[in-house]
This record gives sequence, C-alpha cells and structure tokens, in this order.
Amino acid sequence: MRIGIDFDGVITHTMPAMVAYAARQLDMTLTELECMRPAGPLRLGEDGYLALIRDTHETPYALTFAPTNGLVDAMTHLRADHELFVVTNRAGAALDRAEEWLAAHGVRSALAAVVHASTGSGKVEAARRLKLDVMLDDWPENLGGLDAATRPILWSAAYNMDAAIPPRVRRVDGWDSFIEAIATP
Repeated sequence: MRIGIDFDGVITHTMPAMVAYAARQLDMTLTELECMRPAGPLRLGEDGYLALIRDTHETPYALTFAPTNGLVDAMTHLRADHELFVVTNRAGAALDRAEEWLAAHGVRSALAAVVHASTGSGKVEAARRLKLDVMLDDWPENLGGLDAATRPILWSAAYNMDAAIPPRVRRVDGWDSFIEAIATP
C-alpha cells in the first residue's frame, strides 16, 4: 500500500510546540486551534501569524518538536509492508527542517519521499500524483477532495474534534489505531 502521512500534527506534536513558543517568546497564550488557522489568531494579525510560523517551522526550533506517541515503532512496522510518503504543506527552509527532524529521529529511512504539497488542494493533487492508497492528515479539509482510490484517515487532535468531517473520512486516535484502520477495509 502507498501511504501519505502529514508531518505537522501527525508525525510531530507541532501545535503544543507553537503554543509553548508563543508563551515564552511572545508572552501570548494561544490555543492549539489558533495555531492551525491559516489566517492565524486575530490578535496576532496575519503578519504576526506568518512570523510565528517562520520562527517555529523554519528555524532550529522546529527540531525541538516532540514525535507523536509511538511514531518510531509505527514507522518501523509500516515500512515493512508499505511505501510511505510524507505529504506536507511545508516548503523552503521549513521543509528542510522537517527533513532534518525526520533524520534526527531515525525515521527518514522509512520514507520513500518527503513531498511538498502546496496549500489549498495541494494534498489532494499530491495524493493523486503519488497514487496513494491512504492519506493520513490532522486537518479534515485536506482529506475532503481525495479521489475514491485514496482512503482518507483523520488523525484525532484536540483542535479538530469539533471540525466538520467530510464523507468517507475515518478518524483514528494514534498509531495503533491507524495501523488497525489500514488493515481493515
């Protein structure tokens, strides 16, 4: 099976790291959901939000993100029978930091490729281009437009619990749950 996996929020605990950065560096208390919004929290403004993304994703700070629970074991298990791709909106320096993070945590070798998918329908297009059988993401909007050939799976997180879930999307609550989900039709 060809499996696409989102980086931020699925492979790494990105949002808690962003919340901690905002508290320490900006003296702001943000929620994880505020860190997910493309336009950012209103009190930061768009420029402030983009600066937060740059500071947390494009700098060595990105290397401090914790892996999601069970990641290394799951990647070891999955790579034995599947072709794995990281499909991320990250580009430029942020993509470089993601590659460094994956290598530092010993999971880069489990991946066929790390693929940049532009914002908007980029992940849907990447899934089509890569002929993915499964796409795992933490943001429902990235899963809604997938072709029928790609099974959409949503990684549960505090910031997506109240989000509208597109049809066909199955929710999982961790790596064991994901492995179980792809083993059953």
